[in-house]
Amino acid sequence: MSTSHSHRIAAPRPPESSAPFRFPFIASLAPLVAALALWLMTSSPFALLFAVLGPVTAVASFADSKFGARKSARRESARFAVDAAAAVEAIAVGHAAERAELAEAGPAAEAIVARYGADPYRWTATAASGVMVSVGIGRVSSSLQFDREARGPATAADATLDEIKSLVATITESSVLVDARLGIGVCGSGPFARAVARAISLQLAWALSPARFWTAGAALEAQWIEALPHRYQRRARAGYVVEFGALDDDRVVATVALARSEGDLPGECRIVIRVGDDRVGEIVQHPDRGQRRPVRSTVVSRESAIIWAVRACREATRDGLVSAGHAIPHTVSLASMLPLPGTGLDSEPSTAVAFAADADGPVALDLVAHGPHAVVGGTTGSGKSELLISWVLALAARNPPGRINFLLMDFKGGSAFDSLTRLPQTVGLITDLDAVEAARALASLKAEIKYRERMLAVAGA
Repeated sequence: MSTSHSHRIAAPRPPESSAPFRFPFIASLAPLVAALALWLMTSSPFALLFAVLGPVTAVASFADSKFGARKSARRESARFAVDAAAAVEAIAVGHAAERAELAEAGPAAEAIVARYGADPYRWTATAASGVMVSVGIGRVSSSLQFDREARGPATAADATLDEIKSLVATITESSVLVDARLGIGVCGSGPFARAVARAISLQLAWALSPARFWTAGAALEAQWIEALPHRYQRRARAGYVVEFGALDDDRVVATVALARSEGDLPGECRIVIRVGDDRVGEIVQHPDRGQRRPVRSTVVSRESAIIWAVRACREATRDGLVSAGHAIPHTVSLASMLPLPGTGLDSEPSTAVAFAADADGPVALDLVAHGPHAVVGGTTGSGKSELLISWVLALAARNPPGRINFLLMDFKGGSAFDSLTRLPQTVGLITDLDAVEAARALASLKAEIKYRERMLAVAGA
């Protein structure tokens, strides 16, 4: 993965070659012609001395040109070396910035557990934007661009420029990030493979907010996963170390699985990391083939994970992301709160029964002490009928037919409470499908209420 921005590195200008020296034939012949002309006019042998000046001047000029060319070449080579070193330094600075950005976007578990205090990047990932986690340290593509002019004739500087260009393209010793929404599978044996899977799982807990995501964990990792501030939904499916899902629709968003071999991993794992016992791993499967590469795996111990999970839970509670204490359970078995078989009807009858639970355990409601009327509100599909059915069953388990009776009225066709008609305490079910029967039942109830009012008045109650 490359960083989100790019910089351009200007290529050093190759050394400029000196202009080719052309021997000054005309300039060297001119003094010879002039000397011959003077000799013909004066007949003086001294005039012929001027003929020597031409070749001497030409040779001197040629030597000076060669000396200047060598000096210019040395100066250009030195300038090119300085420019090349500056380009390499600029690349190193750019890569360091990219490396830091990648480490910030997906910090390794070792860095996460070492952090204390405010962490503005924690719990900021979303299912829409991607859940990036680090699976190790390795080589990643750089976003730096190398601005190199079109090649001219081959020069000795081409090898240096090619080397700089290859240096620009790759960042070494960088966090290798992948999107956990694709499903990450770790294959390997022993404690080291579990520590690698744990490190990736902890990064998910760091990235996904407990206010928006739930978690499910494997039994082997339950000590630290259940200590997370995220609502613990259930045990993870077979083969998975951890699963994270959205609270608003229970959809699984990101997963980490562990198996001894690649073939044993769940089919949902589109990213597979094979690890050995020497911290050398390899991304052997990825939808993008360019992302498959060797990595140096990072790990975290179970003890460190527990310490971080407890600290994260405390900080999430402090910041108001979760409520204090245990999380409200997602599902509750009604059978776990009803009296044991054979003891319910023999115990003391009561209208105080437990049929729901909060974060601290079962909640008992007394229809008489807290009522005698109750209204249950909620949107369609929120579970109003299930709650009422649970309440009726809890009352029936605690009270015999001689103590309590149910007259059920369902003006949605009667399907919601149809199963309750088999209770011995149920005396009838009224629906909107029979208007005459409903009117008779309501008249009967009105008469019963009037009768009870008279009896209470007589008794002075």
